[in-house]
Amino acid sequence: MGTEDAFVSDLVYRPRTSLPLEGGASVFDRDISKCFTEPSKTFCLTTVNESLQAEEAVGKLEKEYYDGGNSDNNSLSTGTFHGHPIHHILSHFSKFMASLNIRPLLLEPSILYCASSPGNKITLLKKGFNPYDLQGSRLMITVGIFEEESKIFDLEEVYQKGFDFDFEVLKVRRFIPRTDVDNLEVYNVHIFFYHRNLVAHVVVFFKEKNFLWHYEYQGTEFDNMLFVKKESFENFTTVPLHLDKDKSLVYDLPSNPAQFLYQVESAEFLQCQYVRKDLLAVHHPTLTSEQMRLRATIAIQELKAIFLSRFINFWLWSESLDEWFYTCDIFHTTYELSIAVSGLSIKGVNLAEQWNGNRYLELVKTLNLENKAAKFILDCHGLRINIFVGYEEDDYIWFYNETAKENESNRYL
Repeated sequence: MGTEDAFVSDLVYRPRTSLPLEGGASVFDRDISKCFTEPSKTFCLTTVNESLQAEEAVGKLEKEYYDGGNSDNNSLSTGTFHGHPIHHILSHFSKFMASLNIRPLLLEPSILYCASSPGNKITLLKKGFNPYDLQGSRLMITVGIFEEESKIFDLEEVYQKGFDFDFEVLKVRRFIPRTDVDNLEVYNVHIFFYHRNLVAHVVVFFKEKNFLWHYEYQGTEFDNMLFVKKESFENFTTVPLHLDKDKSLVYDLPSNPAQFLYQVESAEFLQCQYVRKDLLAVHHPTLTSEQMRLRATIAIQELKAIFLSRFINFWLWSESLDEWFYTCDIFHTTYELSIAVSGLSIKGVNLAEQWNGNRYLELVKTLNLENKAAKFILDCHGLRINIFVGYEEDDYIWFYNETAKENESNRYL
C-alpha cells in the first residue's frame, strides 16, 4: 500500500463482520431467564454467590405463595405476587405493545448486564465498566421503539387502549430539525406508561444515516433515570428474547448486550457547529477530496471491526476533532485522520498485531513514550491515520506529543 495507488478512484471496500469477542463463544448467559424473574434490578448486578442466595429466598416466597392455595401461573404477571415488580411491568407492558403489533427493544442496562455471558461481563469490568452506574430508578424499566412505531400513540383510540390496560400515558414531544425532512416537525421523543407504582419508560429512536439517536429528557421527577441525554448508537442489530418457561415477555434484545452497554457510557450525541467558515482549505498532495473521504470511511469501518469487538471505544482527536466541531468537516485544514483510544481499553491487546494482513490498513510506525505504546501511524491507500493512546494518571489523562526537536517527544494533557 501507499501512494502508488493514491489516484485509484474506484477503491472497492468489502467490509468484514466484527471479529468474535475474545474468550467467549456466546454473548448471552446460559440461564438468561433469571434476569427477568428475580425481584429487583439489584439482583441483576450481584455476584454469583449473592445471586444464589437471592434465588433461594425467592424460591421460599414462591413456595409459600403457591402453598397458600393460589396455583395460577399467570399470577406472577398480574401483580398479585409482589416479589417480582420488574417481571410484572415487563409482562404487562409486553401485552399492551403486542395488542398494537409493536415489539419493543429492551434497553434496561441492569437486565442486559445480567443477560450477558460471564466472559463478556468480565471483559466489561476489565475495561472499567461499572454496572451500578447504570442501575437506574428502582421501579422503572426502559425500553425502546422506533420513530414510525411511536406515531401510533398520537391516535385517540390507542391512547384509550392504554387506559384499558391500566396505563396512564404521558408523551414528551419536541420540535426536531431533521436533515431528511424539509420542515420542522413535532415528534414523540419519550413516552411514559404509568402502571400503579411502576413505570415503563419508552425511548424513541430516530435513524440518521448510519446510526440511531434519541432526544434528551429534561424532567427531574425521577431519580437516576437513564437515557436522558441525547445519545447516538451504531445501528445495532437485535434478536428476539426467547424464554422456554415464560412466553409472556415479547421483546427484542441487542444482539450483543455487552457491546451495547459499553456504548451507552460514551454515547452522548453532539452536533458540529460550523462556526469557522473563514478557514482556508488545504489539499492533499496526491488524493482528491472524494478519495480522502472514501479512505477515511474505510479506515473507520475497519477500526470498528477491530476495536468494537474487543470493547475498545475510539473517537476523533486532535486536528480531526477540531475540524469536525468547528467546520463540520474532518478534512479542511488537515489531510490526516486522527483518533484516540483509552490506554485502559487496550490493556492486554497488542494493537501492532491487529493490522497484520489487513487489505486497507498498514502499520507504518509505532511511537512509544515511557515504555508505553503512545501513538500508531497507519496508512490507508495514501491517507495517514494517527491513533493516539491516552493514559490516566491521578486526575488527568496524557497523550503523546511530538516536540520541535528531532526524535524527541513528551506528554500533553
